[in-house]
Amino acid sequence: RGGEKGRMVTPLPPEIRTALAFLDAISRRDEAALLALAAPDIAIVGPRGTARGHDVLRQWFGAVRMTIAPHTALLRDDRVLVL
Repeated sequence: RGGEKGRMVTPLPPEIRTALAFLDAISRRDEAALLALAAPDIAIVGPRGTARGHDVLRQWFGAVRMTIAPHTALLRDDRVLVL
């Protein structure tokens, strides 16, 4: 992406691009893209504990309706934090 005139734009690290694509797939209701981006042993953490796997992700995805508009994404070691 280009920046404003005279302003350099640094490409996003692949970890952040993946996290943002994951959130975008949720917002667009694109289950195929969501599953393609998720590890087979993805952990879904909620108030009732943690469950793992694509089947759990499918169930969660079928139950939620949300649009996510990330403001900031930070990368530290191998973790991405999106606000």
